[in-house]
Amino acid sequence: MDAVANFSYTTVTVAPSPAASGTSLTVGDPEVLPVPPFNAVVWPAGAPIPLATQAEVVRVTADASGVLTIVRDAETGGITRSIRVGDQFMAAITAGLLEQIGSGGGGGALLKASNLSDLASASTARTNLGLGTAATQPSSAFDAAGAAAAAAAAALAAAETVANGKLAKSANLSDLASASTARTNLGLGTAATQAASAFDSAGAAAAAESAATSALAAKAPLASPALTGSPTAPTQTAGDNSTKLATTAFVAKAIEAVVAANTQTAAYTLVIGDLGKVVELNSASTAAVTVPPHSSVAFPVGAIIPLAQIGAGKLEVKAGAGVTIHSSSSLKTRAQWSEVTLRQRAENEWVLSGDLE
Repeated sequence: MDAVANFSYTTVTVAPSPAASGTSLTVGDPEVLPVPPFNAVVWPAGAPIPLATQAEVVRVTADASGVLTIVRDAETGGITRSIRVGDQFMAAITAGLLEQIGSGGGGGALLKASNLSDLASASTARTNLGLGTAATQPSSAFDAAGAAAAAAAAALAAAETVANGKLAKSANLSDLASASTARTNLGLGTAATQAASAFDSAGAAAAAESAATSALAAKAPLASPALTGSPTAPTQTAGDNSTKLATTAFVAKAIEAVVAANTQTAAYTLVIGDLGKVVELNSASTAAVTVPPHSSVAFPVGAIIPLAQIGAGKLEVKAGAGVTIHSSSSLKTRAQWSEVTLRQRAENEWVLSGDLE
């Protein structure tokens, strides 16, 4: 706790520099002040008492023959002011000093801020708290492996006949007044009452980790896997031009579709299955082949569908709802055996080219 002294009043003879933030000043009567550290109040000359509106609380940390080292605005409640020559200076009872007293900073009490470092005997304090010697040991100082069995064996070996308060050897400790207390007195932990199956055997974790590592090493990585044998995958929908895997079945269907023809004899609307096929119109009179909107048949952008007029009737390409078909001439084939091509350049936008009227 801070030292105190009666009538510790003097005045400032040399002000701090700068006056509002300097940390050194000189007083006229240093002998009346207590030994640092202590808190003091500085207020203007001529003012009868210090007030929160004109006084500053400073903390004196050193006194060199009246030259004081101070900490400015050491407590709340005052102000930071410009200290001048002639200002009144007094080692006063402040809230900080009262807090020291209230928290046990004097006599035989402990300081809250000391965190028990001011105990007279830490060892005696541990004993009074009921702590054992294990309390000061690191956890690495204990190994429970085999401890329970060894302690139980020692207890059994010490058991003798029940006479004069002793245990009967034949009772195998069943005549203990309290098995729980006995385990505590033997220093056994809660693990002592657990079955061995409650714990992994020594090295089990390392073995499991090694096995998992070996199993993972046998798997193909997600990035650029090098597969062996005959791996399989789902067969995608015909016409799918995404980055999904293409199985041999998908490729076979695609090749088959390329060489196949879808021959119609009357007006016809394209379907997704026409991808990779030639749509032929074998009609005696003009008939329409309609391109459906993308919302009905979702052809992939870039799809190409050949069309052929194999009968006397012309093949006329018509646009479904919302569909635009561009052509440099007409949308009809020129004559029998004329072939034209539809290419989708965007959803609902196609280009027609070939042997047109």
